[in-house]
Amino acid sequence: MAISETERARIRAVKERVEDDLLNLPGVTGVDIDESYEGGEPTGEGALVVFVAHKRPLTEIPEAELIPATIDGVSTDVREMRIVKQDPQT
Repeated sequence: MAISETERARIRAVKERVEDDLLNLPGVTGVDIDESYEGGEPTGEGALVVFVAHKRPLTEIPEAELIPATIDGVSTDVREMRIVKQDPQT
């Protein structure tokens, strides 16, 4: 299910406000807007997606580095996205 333009605009406003703060957290590699997923399945709801290099158990993350479940009423979805550097010679 596609995110409505109204919902996308609402999420975009939050993204613009908090993106720099999120990118300054250790391990965060990107922030985007997408449909949220739960248990590998799309929920039909838009979310602020926070990409991290490696997902860690919540118990290993200092409180100051935790990504909230919602930001200004927008759900967050933390996804692992490993960065692969390709050798320019290949």
